[in-house]
Amino acid sequence: MKLILLIASLGMALWAAPAAPMDMDFEQADGSSFRGNLIGDEYMHWVKSKKGDILMYNNKTKNYDYGTIKKINNADELVASGIKYQTLKYGTRTTNLPKIDNKVLRQLWKKKRETLSNH
Repeated sequence: MKLILLIASLGMALWAAPAAPMDMDFEQADGSSFRGNLIGDEYMHWVKSKKGDILMYNNKTKNYDYGTIKKINNADELVASGIKYQTLKYGTRTTNLPKIDNKVLRQLWKKKRETLSNH
């Protein structure tokens, strides 16, 4: 019984840990994949592509989409934009894709941690 409690408590400690800062493969619904890093913690997390794009998993489409910040219940939230991420060939223009400033993203993450950790 003690072993089960020890394993459970270690699992809970790992749950609250920051995401591992290493390259990983992420798979889209159509079987294509891309490399990126999982960023964040239990309060907020996202995927950062090798090109620096902020991505969120879209539960409806089962794809990783470009992330965007939207107001939801009077609070800024990082959400999937509905635009599927794809690795673009050299020279392809991406002017209509959502872009998130890293400073804004870090401020949102900090605010979410402060808000949720106080509850």
